[in-house]
Amino acid sequence: MLTRALKIQWASGAFGVAILMNGVSALALFYFTVVLRMDPALAGFLIFASRIYDAVTDPLSGWLSDRTKSSLGRRRPYLLGGAFVSAFSFALVFNVPIQETGVWMTTWVMVSLLIFTTGYSMFNVPYMAMPAEMTQDYHERSVIHGYRVVSAALGGLAVQFLAGVFLETVGKDRAGYSLVAWIGAALIFVSMMIAFTGTAKAPVVAQSPNSLSFGEQVRAFLDNRAFQLIIAVKLAQLIGISAATGGLIFFLRA
Repeated sequence: MLTRALKIQWASGAFGVAILMNGVSALALFYFTVVLRMDPALAGFLIFASRIYDAVTDPLSGWLSDRTKSSLGRRRPYLLGGAFVSAFSFALVFNVPIQETGVWMTTWVMVSLLIFTTGYSMFNVPYMAMPAEMTQDYHERSVIHGYRVVSAALGGLAVQFLAGVFLETVGKDRAGYSLVAWIGAALIFVSMMIAFTGTAKAPVVAQSPNSLSFGEQVRAFLDNRAFQLIIAVKLAQLIGISAATGGLIFFLRA
């Protein structure tokens, strides 16, 4: 049986993930177009391109962590690295030092979004694989993810409500977004590091000696219509949530 402390500490990582994802989804488009005065079509394309890049980094993170052997285990090295990259990228996205729109601003925004996506995948993919390796009990896994859902909800609330209130107080300008970004980066780093340190003594189910090649995995995916349907529904859901979240701030009056 896993202790309650272990479950809570592991689940705390979802708080940082929620701030990372919801923060960029809710605030980035407004920041790029209204504060930095980028062309809306360009800003939207850069955000869209970073999400397409996620389709590469997620499988790569899973592939690498599956094959990692270290004193920290398979998954935890990526939790450690992901905590640093995720926090750094969040601050980077909302601290664009370039004043004039153009190639250099576009480059800064694109690179910062790619680092953000890399940090998200580096942490979240191995992180989500851990419950299946900490216990083989179905009900205990359900409890673990229950804690995670609560933690993620709190992170989403922090972005959707508290960040908005804070920006109304300090101002929706470069300085205001910079301050929010540094606070968010600190919360992301602390919560992810709690997940990393708190799972140091977590049990790990022995790895199966059998593994599928990349081609076999692709064929299994193509043959599994039910899984394809689930992925399609999830994709539609994420697109809808991102569109609604990113557009909401434009309907709020200063």
